[in-house]
Amino acid sequence: MGRSRGRTDATGSTPVAAVQERLDSARPRALVVLVGDWPAVPVDRAGLRARRMVFRHGPTEARGLKQVIAMDNPAWLLIGPSMDEPTIRSLAMSAQAMRPQLQLAMLGDADDFRRCARWVRRGCQVYLEGTAGLRRVAAALDAATAMRLVVIDRVFLDRSRARQVPPIGDLTRREEEVLQLVCLGLRNSDVAQRLHVAESTVEFHMSRVLAKLGVRNRVEAVDRALTLGLA
Repeated sequence: MGRSRGRTDATGSTPVAAVQERLDSARPRALVVLVGDWPAVPVDRAGLRARRMVFRHGPTEARGLKQVIAMDNPAWLLIGPSMDEPTIRSLAMSAQAMRPQLQLAMLGDADDFRRCARWVRRGCQVYLEGTAGLRRVAAALDAATAMRLVVIDRVFLDRSRARQVPPIGDLTRREEEVLQLVCLGLRNSDVAQRLHVAESTVEFHMSRVLAKLGVRNRVEAVDRALTLGLA
């Protein structure tokens, strides 16, 4: 009796890893357009593959990125960790206007969980630490696509929970309005003018907001509001 050429485990079955590899190779690969620097995908390495993903660098200006999306029909837009906020907003809006089903993934600094929370609220489906490797990012994108999940690196969740303290009390509707305007950078006088109330009334509401959020000043109130999703 001749020997089987394929590798098998103790039960005579093909190893799970080998089966998964065959399934992955048989499926169509999804294009991931990377914008910005990321050591895992050097600029001079075009078309790197991991799992069912192909990673390729894209332009860092909106017009060029829209052309790439129109021609290549990518599944994901991946934002590198070094991109600034205005550029990210411009690129993400332009890219998703060109292809509404385009999914957004981002890499960020482990200390900046507020940026993570902000972009997840804006529709980012995968947010990982900037030091993540190629295979880890590919696995996260694959899971998000297959199971329709929002995938967030545990480091951001752990740091957010460590800093988060439940509010002492619920905010009233007026207190929420005052807090949201303060988060936009408005001073008490500006908030008073916007709400058509006296400045002393705004100061009263703001003092109650600080007490209910368990913070000491406006800066901490804004930080807390972003963490809790109140702004």
